[in-house]
Amino acid sequence: MELKISLALPDEALLPELAAALEKRVELASRARLPRFWPIIDWLHAHSKGTPRQIRFRRIYRGILAAVLWILSLVLLLPAFFAPQELGGFIPLGLICALLAEAVLLYIIPKIMGAANLVLGGIILFGAGSAPETLGRLMPLGIFLLCFAILGFFPRGRRKRRFEKQAAELYRQWSTVEHLGDYSVTVSETGMALTKGDETQPISLGAITEIYETPSLLLPVVDNRMLLLQKNNIAQEDLEQLASLLGKTIISVKEEERS
Repeated sequence: MELKISLALPDEALLPELAAALEKRVELASRARLPRFWPIIDWLHAHSKGTPRQIRFRRIYRGILAAVLWILSLVLLLPAFFAPQELGGFIPLGLICALLAEAVLLYIIPKIMGAANLVLGGIILFGAGSAPETLGRLMPLGIFLLCFAILGFFPRGRRKRRFEKQAAELYRQWSTVEHLGDYSVTVSETGMALTKGDETQPISLGAITEIYETPSLLLPVVDNRMLLLQKNNIAQEDLEQLASLLGKTIISVKEEERS
């Protein structure tokens, strides 16, 4: 059994779907590399949805929790910096509290926290530079705050725009292929083949790592490159056969799922 799919350049209006698929691919790779961090990220995303009243309550609750963690971190870190031999064991715990507080506050009020970190970090570094004998031990705390200040001023939409640029570049590369309509993709139990007239380029099953599906596109990843196939060229029953023939699970992607 084999399935033949004609190639055609997708409508440019489908670029957001392509960007969502590219973002999903990076997310899945990140989940595989950092499995311990993603439950926290998923928790934050899940708790950012709900009714306006629920969202407002969560913001207040998180803000109070983060403020308590910040105060606790200062209580632990300041004495430990000035008496590291006696109280140095409190430094790791204080840093954990500070990191959690910063992560929550930067998620809720990024620019306000960025400005606060910038001012406080600058004051600490100025004091440490002016009086190194007495305040020099606080310099790591000042550097820590300035690093998080930079994060606070990064635009939130920057991550999305990165994938939109990648989608536009991928679309541009496909648009430069001459006579794209003369090409077709043949799928069988042995893999895929790219065909143009009498010329055939086989693609082994091992080269196909993932298959992504958006509402309008089917996007197999072959040797780390994404093929753009329009679903309106594929019947639903053929789509199911394609996954069966290749032995791959089709990963469904919706544009509204983008974080």
